[in-house]
Amino acid sequence: MSFSFPHHPHPWRYFYLASVAARIALYSPAWAVFYIPSCNRPRLSWSYGRALLHRVFSYAVEHAFKTGPWFLVPSPGRPGVDNAVLVPGAPDVLHGEIRDIAVRNDVQLDAPVLAYWYGAPGETLETLNRPARPGERVILNLHGGGYIIETAGPRGLFVGWIRDTIRSPGSPVARALMPEYRLSSTTPFKEENAFPAALIDAVASYQYLLSLGFESSNITVSGDSAGGHLALCLVRYICLVGLPPPRDLILLSPGPEWRESSHDGPDSSFVLNAQSDYARTYFGSGYIARALSGKALPLEDFSANPWLSPGSLDVAEDSIADWFRRFPRTLFLAGGAESMLDAIRCLRDRMLRDMGKERLEYVEVEDATHDWMNMFIVKPLFWEPERTLTMQRIVDFLNRT
Repeated sequence: MSFSFPHHPHPWRYFYLASVAARIALYSPAWAVFYIPSCNRPRLSWSYGRALLHRVFSYAVEHAFKTGPWFLVPSPGRPGVDNAVLVPGAPDVLHGEIRDIAVRNDVQLDAPVLAYWYGAPGETLETLNRPARPGERVILNLHGGGYIIETAGPRGLFVGWIRDTIRSPGSPVARALMPEYRLSSTTPFKEENAFPAALIDAVASYQYLLSLGFESSNITVSGDSAGGHLALCLVRYICLVGLPPPRDLILLSPGPEWRESSHDGPDSSFVLNAQSDYARTYFGSGYIARALSGKALPLEDFSANPWLSPGSLDVAEDSIADWFRRFPRTLFLAGGAESMLDAIRCLRDRMLRDMGKERLEYVEVEDATHDWMNMFIVKPLFWEPERTLTMQRIVDFLNRT
């Protein structure tokens, strides 16, 4: 399967999107009847409402992306608006392989990064973008979206879980910073921001927190989906170049590989969970791999690159040996209904090998789909009580010393 974006040219995309909306309205009554028997639902445990809404969402994702990712690419934000701040680039801490790939992929090393602060309701930029108090904790969170869509801004689809985390009763963290890292794209759109553009922006954001006086031992790095993969790469880079390591790491449904799964076959999660994971379109598209590769990384080697595909069977074990040995304590959250579950478990096993159970806590939420913490449209019907229970698990993790 490959994104060819046959309906991307303007103005045809608007007609196509209108036809998608019309087809959803047309098909919805049939779906509504089909899912009445629980045996027709993607998971027997799913409620009627969950199955129906997931079907609508999956259909919209699959077909809307035939026009391209343009409609979920953020409009440029501005410092001072929505608690946004401009983070300076950090080219002085870019070294080795990552710097070399960036140069060959024409990635700007010193680009500033717009980042959004989150805190208590009603807090202003003045109270959020301030030096750290002694012992104060903070979260650096990286949003999902397959590296090609979405935003760290307050209207983003992947903001809710971290905003709710810092506002949860008992949370020891009162503010979080989310960078608007550069999104990747390639033909038939503009070719820009290949790997490691997003990683460079994440490094700059980490350095910014250090410059505010946060001790690295008080910084939690987190991310969901592509942001989870980016968080993994950020911590790996921090360990590799000897920057002060963060206190801990939280991964929610991290992307373990970005092409059709190397864990294939009729009994693989990529096949068995195809109907229970709206994000399968992303992972099997091929577009993300092309966008991230740029001109510096051969596409045929993408699945064998541990930076890009840490859960792939194509990665030679000796090339990823000891990758995670210096990682901090980590909470790894995955859904049992994810299409990439086999690759996620492969990544988990590689991390366990290096870290041991003492530093890696793996939680697999039964029958949850990809990035379920952000799938809270119509909360009673979608991912409750799983979302609330997982939120408490995160807060408990943050409270451990």
